[in-house]
Parts: sequence; C-alpha cells; structure tokens
Amino acid sequence: MTSRLVESAAGKVAQKGLNTHPTRPLDLSFLEPGQIDKAVIYRDVANADGNTNPEVFVIERKPVTAKTKLMIYLVKGGGYAIQLVRK
Repeated sequence: MTSRLVESAAGKVAQKGLNTHPTRPLDLSFLEPGQIDKAVIYRDVANADGNTNPEVFVIERKPVTAKTKLMIYLVKGGGYAIQLVRK
C-alpha cells in the first residue's frame, strides 16, 4: 500500500482563513492514468469554523482516477487533508 501527501494552494489559503470561495476543485491528473486509487478525505462541514468550532469535520472514502476532480468544501480558518491509497 502506497500513500502520498497532496498539498494544494486551496489548502494553504484555507489554513490562513483567507478563502473567499468555500468550494475548491482539486485536480488529480498527476495520478497514474488508468489506475483506480482510493482517496480518504478529511474536510470541513458547513457548521465548522477554524476559530469557534474547529473539531467538526467529515471523513469520506471514494475511488479516484487521474480524471477525477474533487470538490473540497472549506470554511474560514479550516482546511483539509487527503490520503491517496493505491489499490
């Protein structure tokens, strides 16, 4: 099993609390074409707030390919993490 850390500009913006567009696309075209991987996504939920309610998040698991574009929901002061696991 292989894992990779993915950091995006959207994640950096969210950590600083500067996000003005709460849903950000994340392009996974860097993945190997034709390969189906699993993404474990830790992301904010609607009532989360990086300052007043930081512990509220959701964990999603879904299959992804190089053609996948994940839409990541962000809140002020929030962020996300994605673990990619080769199937």
